Amino acid sequence: MGAGALRLRFDRLIVAGPTEAAAAVARLLPKRLHGKLVETIPMAINASPREVLEKVRAVQERMEREHELEMIEELASELHESGKAVSGLEAVCRAVSEGRVWRLFYVKDYTASGVECSECGAVTPGSPDSCPVCGGTVEPVEQLIDRLAQLVLEQAGQVEMVAGPAAERLESFGSIAALLRF
Repeated sequence: MGAGALRLRFDRLIVAGPTEAAAAVARLLPKRLHGKLVETIPMAINASPREVLEKVRAVQERMEREHELEMIEELASELHESGKAVSGLEAVCRAVSEGRVWRLFYVKDYTASGVECSECGAVTPGSPDSCPVCGGTVEPVEQLIDRLAQLVLEQAGQVEMVAGPAAERLESFGSIAALLRF
């Protein structure tokens, strides 16, 4: 690692190389860098840039899946404690329409259709003839999940699309859920 690398800001460090050499480098890291070490990867000294990138991407993907699962477990805790969370498409649509969603979670590839009221802006799953909130005229929304995500972002919320074990866990809550502001 050159002196220039120490001036760059980073929050995660991966050490790669022959097993014994990588382990030795990891042990010799200063405390400020050791705290950022996430993994030591065995890799040939003559590995191609493509091989390095593939290994780093695999670590990044694993870390992302672990982080998603942690977030879904926190969500599950709020749901079970009757905290500030809702699950299922109807409850999430209602919370988004009320501007209460802080963080929206949904399973990658989850799809649904619904309607949006042209008068009050309420979003509803299914295909009612009129708005269940105000009785106004509704317009069909084919990609309801995308519309919900857009509305949450417009309301300064966050959106998390999850895959892997987190998606499997979220499916038990209807494939969509939200942490609420209030």
